[in-house]
Amino acid sequence: MKYICLALIALAIVSCSRSKTAPFVGSLAGATGGAALGGIPGAAIGSTLGYGSGIAYDWAADPDKKEIVEQITQGQIAEVIANQVAKQNTGFSSFLNDLKKMLIFAAVGYGIYLAIPLFYSKHCQKLAEQNMTRPPFPVKPKK
Repeated sequence: MKYICLALIALAIVSCSRSKTAPFVGSLAGATGGAALGGIPGAAIGSTLGYGSGIAYDWAADPDKKEIVEQITQGQIAEVIANQVAKQNTGFSSFLNDLKKMLIFAAVGYGIYLAIPLFYSKHCQKLAEQNMTRPPFPVKPKK
């Protein structure tokens, strides 16, 4: 009795949605049935099969994944793979675009960093010319 109560408490903690609790319930039922039929190895196999069937139920109940499940059951695996690769390529290309923008920003910043000493040295040269004293000896005029 206490195991049933623990299982119900764990079921309540996992989630409230039926599709989200399906893997838990499937693995629990599979482990129970497998243990009754084949002991510990049967429980392990039953738990794995129950978990897999729960995940399949979860995928079938999810509207986003329902299309993928229907395509797999109809044997259109090539289309599923092509769609998933296309989604990954768009994500990868957006990542490359972001990386390109960051590199351009870093190059501009580095260029500014290298240009600052040039302008500062010109400024210091002008200040030095303004503050120069006259020479200590008379300058001969040119003929």
